[in-house]
Amino acid sequence: MKRTGLFLLSALFPCFLLAEPAGPVRAFRFAVTDNAACRDEALFQAKIDQIRPEKLAFSVMIGIKPSDAPCTDTLYQHRRLLLNESDKPLFLSLAGSDWMPCTNADGNDIRIPRLQQLREILFEDNTAFGVTGMPLVRQSINPRYRDYPENAWWQYGNILFATLHLPAENNHYRHEAGQNNEFEERTLANRNWLHRIFMLAKRKRMPGIVLLTDGNPLQGALSAIRDGFREIRRDLLALSERYTGRVLLIHAHSASASRRITWKNNVGYISTNDDWLRITVSPRYRRLFAPSE
Repeated sequence: MKRTGLFLLSALFPCFLLAEPAGPVRAFRFAVTDNAACRDEALFQAKIDQIRPEKLAFSVMIGIKPSDAPCTDTLYQHRRLLLNESDKPLFLSLAGSDWMPCTNADGNDIRIPRLQQLREILFEDNTAFGVTGMPLVRQSINPRYRDYPENAWWQYGNILFATLHLPAENNHYRHEAGQNNEFEERTLANRNWLHRIFMLAKRKRMPGIVLLTDGNPLQGALSAIRDGFREIRRDLLALSERYTGRVLLIHAHSASASRRITWKNNVGYISTNDDWLRITVSPRYRRLFAPSE
């Protein structure tokens, strides 16, 4: 009976299950990378090991494989094992390259079944990957959005972090008639998730939100006939206008050499650039987020 009551409480008010930071809030660092170049296991392992000596609160990986790597259960399961060998908590944000290019031996499109399998293999736990766990809350705790465990949030200090499933390739919008069920349903889930994130941050008076995505909805898809990021961008900007803190979007869409955050009002974005991007969070200072070595 107690376990049932706790589950219902967590479903309705998941923020109550994560402890508030004790004592004064101090500066901390975290790191984010994408996996565009790690086709084999050795490169994947080397990328995780690269930050092992560093003192970081946690790390985040956007995507587990490049587009030309195989879409097999074996690869997904091996990557999961390697993620769990991280010496610090490691969170995962899905990328389009993880599932969109997937075909079978006959060349037939199997992207949707592969996406479903990815969710089952990689997002079954309510903690980060790594030998040191850190709790998170998944969108799938809400029965209405049980198919979207890849969207998750966690808190460190007084900053809210969240993953949002936005493939870089125009958010997987497809022009073929009748082919957009996945896009439309995921967009509804993502919009719900954005609203929940901002509601939580405002209620707990958090000074900052960090969103981790594959695509960059703030730039949109300028060459596309239909911008697949349109709805998300509109919601993100509207919610940010009513939020008194700062919002940082970290994405893997472009390989820009710049290590600066592009700010417009209280919303900023920066790319991972195929390498580990280190961000220092200084809650006592106005700028709050800054890239660091």
